[in-house]
Amino acid sequence: MNNLIKNAVLYLRVSTEEQVENFSLGTQEEICTREAQFKGYKVTKIFKEEGKSAKTIVGRKILIEMLEYCRKNKSEVEAVIIYKTDRLSRQIFDYLIIRKK
Repeated sequence: MNNLIKNAVLYLRVSTEEQVENFSLGTQEEICTREAQFKGYKVTKIFKEEGKSAKTIVGRKILIEMLEYCRKNKSEVEAVIIYKTDRLSRQIFDYLIIRKK
């Protein structure tokens, strides 16, 4: 691995009501991609979860897939970039578990 290149993945999530409020997947992807570039990361994979609440991690297939991908590729993934913390979890306990993984 080239130490000059830092790899990141994006995790994007919307629930039906948030799509109306302009937190669309496209908007999140654009903002997160710009942030990655600004911080010197190359985005290697994007995980998109549609219509899922962040009240719990149960039933969030794409989140679990992203966590597993990061675990399997831990030597190659330096960061997970999200639009806002509540895209990952609305519960502090779940957020801390995800962050530890």
